Amino acid sequence: MIDKNTGTQDRLSLYLLRSSPYSNWNDLINAKQKKYQQNWFYKPVGIELEITSLCNIECSGCAVTDSFGDKNYTLSHDTIMNVLEQAAKYGLFFYTITGGEPFLAFDMIKQLLPSAPLDLMTLRTNGYAFSNLEKTKAILGELSLSIKNKYMKTSVYLSQGQQNIAGVPIINSIYMLTGALSMLDPDRFTVNFTLFDKNIKFAEEIDNEFFELLKKYDIPLDRILTDFTHIKDTRICSTAIKIGELSDQMTGIKTLIDLYKKQRTLNCSHCESQLQQGWIGPRMLVRANGDVYACSGFCHVFLLGNIHTQSLLEILEYANALPELKAVFTSGLEGLLDYTLHRYPQVAEEVLSISFGPCNLCEYLVNFLSQGKAYQL
Repeated sequence: MIDKNTGTQDRLSLYLLRSSPYSNWNDLINAKQKKYQQNWFYKPVGIELEITSLCNIECSGCAVTDSFGDKNYTLSHDTIMNVLEQAAKYGLFFYTITGGEPFLAFDMIKQLLPSAPLDLMTLRTNGYAFSNLEKTKAILGELSLSIKNKYMKTSVYLSQGQQNIAGVPIINSIYMLTGALSMLDPDRFTVNFTLFDKNIKFAEEIDNEFFELLKKYDIPLDRILTDFTHIKDTRICSTAIKIGELSDQMTGIKTLIDLYKKQRTLNCSHCESQLQQGWIGPRMLVRANGDVYACSGFCHVFLLGNIHTQSLLEILEYANALPELKAVFTSGLEGLLDYTLHRYPQVAEEVLSISFGPCNLCEYLVNFLSQGKAYQL
């Protein structure tokens, strides 16, 4: 069990790493990033693959499906393998599969996993595929045989919240948890559940229902607390976010950044200083239509190119020539604001909703730079 006083970096290493040559996460990142040009600031170690935009539920406000409108895209197996093989030549050593709903393309996933040259870090799902215990065990069984990670444990990740509103029965989460506890090797896999919703009352109701169902299906709570909450650092609780409570109030950009500082939400796990301890590392995003972004945040900031028309090397070279991206990587949102103020002092007069999150503000400033004027989100 990880002691609560264990340092962030040690917890990250225990959560992510298998028994491998590297016992420390930062040591692994530093070793891999040496493959990049020394003068580069953008040295991604992971790549998030949005393998399909197709989804079998419609969560309100989904950044993935909303951005494509009525169009649907799916990356082919050959395209994905080409990207991963290029990535393996540089400092990238892990990938994440997301969507849409990846299990709608499960046949392709099964074909991909045994031959992928990078470690699979996370397989995200809305949970709909886990409709009964037998099916769940069959899916997890195929995954356990197919994944050939060298350094990392793989996390099967389900977030519960908007998905439940859209029609995914919470019992599917119970099936997934039951199957995982009974058959997945703890040195190779973790299972991550996050209960997430803006409505705190809804989150509390789901939380209560979740634990009632755990009791009903005789899943021992002490084992979850030991194997998942502490050792795996998994959140099985209400993690409602209080966004929008002050959404009618408006504030200046500098004041907004000061507010983020107080709430400790100024830094982003996708795009922040490489000196940050306990950080998973920079990750690039490949969307289902082939577009590549410098971070895997849902606001889709810093479009770098498209894998259907450019090589990964060309995309990386372009990223390392972007001064605004360098500003974020060296000094976070403050650095990006300083860079924007230097070019367009009038941005200091911009007034935004206090409900803007860090990714929203990053998107706003980058679009301001591209247009030289206020950008309407």
